[in-house]
Amino acid sequence: MSMCQVPDADFLDRTPERYQWSPLIAALLCFGAGAAMVAVRAIVGRDLVIEMPWPLTTRIELYWLFVLAAALLVYRLVRRVNSAVRRERVALARANRTHTLLRRISGAVLRIQGEHELLSEVCQAAFEDGGYSASWVGLLDDESGKLRPAAARGCDESALPSDPLEESAILRRAIRSGKALITPNLSRESAAQEWKHIPGCPGAKAYALFPLRIRETVVGVLVLCSRESDVFDRNEVRILEEVALATAVGLAYVRAERELQQRAFYDRVTGYAKRSLFIDHLQLFMNRASARQRVVAVLLFEVTNYRTLVDAFGWQAGDEAMRSLGSYLGSRIRGGDVIGNVGNNRLAVGLVDVACDMDTVPVLRKIIADLKLRVRADERFVPVSVAASVAVYPRDGETADELLRNAEGALREGARHPDLPEVLCDRGADRHHARRKDLEARLEMQDELSGAIARSELELVYQPIVELPSGRVIGAESLLRWNSRRFGKVSPGTFIPVAESGSLQEHIDQWVIRAVLEQAVALKQTEAVDRSPWRCLDFTANVSAEQLLANDFPVRVEQVMQDCGLTPERNQVGLEITERVLLGDFSRAVEVLSALRDLGFTIYLDDFGTGYSSLSYLHRLPVEVVKIDRSFLVHLECDEKRRSLVDAIVRMSHGLGLRVVAEGIESREALRTITEMGCDMAQGFAIAKPDSLDRLPASLVPACRGARTPPGQSPLQDDRETTGRSVEAGSSELQSQSVKTGHNE
Repeated sequence: MSMCQVPDADFLDRTPERYQWSPLIAALLCFGAGAAMVAVRAIVGRDLVIEMPWPLTTRIELYWLFVLAAALLVYRLVRRVNSAVRRERVALARANRTHTLLRRISGAVLRIQGEHELLSEVCQAAFEDGGYSASWVGLLDDESGKLRPAAARGCDESALPSDPLEESAILRRAIRSGKALITPNLSRESAAQEWKHIPGCPGAKAYALFPLRIRETVVGVLVLCSRESDVFDRNEVRILEEVALATAVGLAYVRAERELQQRAFYDRVTGYAKRSLFIDHLQLFMNRASARQRVVAVLLFEVTNYRTLVDAFGWQAGDEAMRSLGSYLGSRIRGGDVIGNVGNNRLAVGLVDVACDMDTVPVLRKIIADLKLRVRADERFVPVSVAASVAVYPRDGETADELLRNAEGALREGARHPDLPEVLCDRGADRHHARRKDLEARLEMQDELSGAIARSELELVYQPIVELPSGRVIGAESLLRWNSRRFGKVSPGTFIPVAESGSLQEHIDQWVIRAVLEQAVALKQTEAVDRSPWRCLDFTANVSAEQLLANDFPVRVEQVMQDCGLTPERNQVGLEITERVLLGDFSRAVEVLSALRDLGFTIYLDDFGTGYSSLSYLHRLPVEVVKIDRSFLVHLECDEKRRSLVDAIVRMSHGLGLRVVAEGIESREALRTITEMGCDMAQGFAIAKPDSLDRLPASLVPACRGARTPPGQSPLQDDRETTGRSVEAGSSELQSQSVKTGHNE
């Protein structure tokens, strides 16, 4: 905004002093000139001794008259100049005040953050720096359209009417037109009666109305009054328009800042404080309650069918459910309690200044009992289901964040109440603390597991797979183990879920596949032919469904094969997948498995029968081997139904041209039973425990693929003592090592 250059204040004060004695000085000069002419005439007449001729005498008198006329003319001219200077002085003084007013308001716009403070500063500056007798600012209400007095100076703000627009037509005209309306002298104004109805300015002789506009929309009006007439000239009005513009800019800035804070700290749908602000308020109440030996409770409410409402009727239905719940809770709490939207379709109520923790449960039960919410969607009313829980300070948490997290944990773990939509849960501190410690332990393990590969803490062990009925070892499944520097030997059933929840499974699976391929290639090297009896066997590695369906998985596997120097023709590695692949994109799964088979991999369908088995899918998958899950083989020898089910799986698989592996064989009786059923292969603790290749029983290892077993003898028979110990030890380890990674058994 432009600023005019204002003359120095001292100069404004000294300028009139040069002319204030000018009329008297001019009169004295003229009088002196006339006296001098009279004296000359007397002297000339006395010296000449003769009487002056008539023409000379006449000329002297005319000259005297000329001198008198000139004196009068100079006197009048000086008076005009002096009057003009005085008017200029007043104009410059007013310009100086209005510029000072403009500078003060411009500084206030940058300094003040509140709307009322800004408008009060504008009125104060107009009264003090502008020299106006009164000023006030009115703002239009967006909903009602009424003009609400927001600030005033020089008049009593409380004396202003609640809606000045009703009393003043000139105010209505200014707001409708959006242009400034000025009356410099009310006594000369033909419409003086209309101007006199402007409230807050009794006895004023001049008025100025300046609409305040934000984005071409009038949001209020600035009213200036003066008890002096002719004060609003064109220059002053131009500066005052800039004052009104600066005020509107400041008002827009304050409102924009307020809107940003509203969006940052308050929920758009419910209007309640967001999680961070709610926690801050709750912490203040907890500190106050601690000093007074009182308790603070958090009541947590969740719209359990929020996702159903959104999917069925759109986001508007979900938002309406949250608004309805917020309105209901707002009508049921005390004035000092707080409500916040803590996310995940949940509203939290902070009950402050509660006598004891036992007082909170009846309050929650009362709220739940009367909670019957319905939202209108598609011309009908849909019920809203709500779950609730409670956590109490200091029993369930020492900080506001901990208290809220424990309330959320109680909500997740709470039992369903028979009468919908109620879910009531009241957990003690021990339960919450145990859950928190478990979560902390999982996070610590996740942090350790993220560096296990770099520290070479992961290793592979192998469990042999034997051919039936000969008992000849034809392969081995690779299983992952973790020897942690901090936790020691960790069971796969413990660290694999941690890896899956922490997005570490992909890196672990890649390491397993690379390690298995490198192991297979190393055993087939020329220098290892005479030393390793495992050089002719197939190895299998487990692959998670998430990694298998990744876009670049076949490409990455092919790159690993190239790095290891393994070609598809020499590839004797198998990949085990689970039925979870059927949950995703089935066409994508078929495409990936076909690409892997082209790379020489044998595809195994692991844990068959426990997932999403479907014959329509099974015959379309490029699978060559089916592995029956161990859950079907427990007590197989004494359970007729299990035997019938396993026999049906074996016959069905053979009918589809698939080989069958029975995994998890724990006893000789089970091994004999599946052999009689015609199962092709078996693995389990009854055969050998998983171990490194150099520690596996030597009697299990054939000389090479195609080597003949002596007639009447099976490799399993030469290791009965070892196998017996394996079965006895393996039974206790089976449960802890039942999870597969990359996978594990």
